[in-house]
Amino acid sequence: MARNNDEKSFVLEQLSILLEAGMDVSTALLSLEEEVSQKDLKQKIAKIRDRVDSGDQLWQAFRGTNIIPEQFLSFIRTGEQSGKLKEQLSMVAAQYARDKEFKSKVVAASIYPAFILAMVIVLGGVNAFVILPKISETFSKLGGELPAITLFLLAAGTFLQKYGYIVAPLFFLFVALIIYLLFINKQTKHWGQELLFRLPGIKDIFRQIEIARFGFLLGLLSNSGIVITDGLNFLRDYTTTRRYQKFYEFLAHGVENGVTFSALFSEYKKTDRLFPRSVQNLVSSAEKSGHLPEIFNKIGDIYQKKMDLSTQTLSAVIEPLLIVVVWFFVLLVALAVIFPLYNIVGNLNIY
Repeated sequence: MARNNDEKSFVLEQLSILLEAGMDVSTALLSLEEEVSQKDLKQKIAKIRDRVDSGDQLWQAFRGTNIIPEQFLSFIRTGEQSGKLKEQLSMVAAQYARDKEFKSKVVAASIYPAFILAMVIVLGGVNAFVILPKISETFSKLGGELPAITLFLLAAGTFLQKYGYIVAPLFFLFVALIIYLLFINKQTKHWGQELLFRLPGIKDIFRQIEIARFGFLLGLLSNSGIVITDGLNFLRDYTTTRRYQKFYEFLAHGVENGVTFSALFSEYKKTDRLFPRSVQNLVSSAEKSGHLPEIFNKIGDIYQKKMDLSTQTLSAVIEPLLIVVVWFFVLLVALAVIFPLYNIVGNLNIY
């Protein structure tokens, strides 16, 4: 999927560059078709070129190919009508790149925690299936009363040794089901979104991503000559976060009826959870002064920088916490081994 998105972004960037270099649309598409390595994408570009050669406009030829989201076709259409096609393609490619950057930062921030979690699971499995049973056998031969912590770990190890072939697959199946329901399934993934928006640190990053996207996209749409209501509807369709979809729909309906941003922000009960007061004030002031496109772009720049700082800070906080978690499990196993040894040595009569 990541490679597929990279190829699509490459198509838009290269098409913009080739048109700027003076190529006509059909020749530029032919050049792209020869350069793209992915077979499915190559076939789509060939179909687009055939439609352009048959007299269709470029935005019509792109429709249904999934190379450009349907919402972005209005950019291409506006560019063709205004004679600024290459600029509009460049803007769409830039937005693709920003979204890719947003996602990559979130993924990068989660790689280390995921790695540590996987190591804890592996170490726990080794302890349960290999180390603990051997310890249990050794202590049973030596005799002596075992402390509670050792008995607990030995009981867990014995249970997993007997039923692990059932418990382990069920555990991973349960985890996979939870991930699917919370983050993949379209009908239920809003539960996962609500969970993420309640986690300290993570909720700030997701809010900053949404605000940065709000600024960049509305600035891009405004500069392209698209009216603000269409831009808000575009945002509603483009974002995947349910709470922001409802908010943008509310804003679009209000603006269409002549209500100001300032009044809409005050009327919507959850505005402060979605947009900080500073952003609300910036948009309201820009609306009065007629400088909304510039302020939208400024908001996008500010919150992209905030997101960069937040992801770095979150990683710096999570790493030592995960190290403490690993240390705790290692200490637990060590104590389970050391305490019985002390008891056994203490019970020995040495003369």
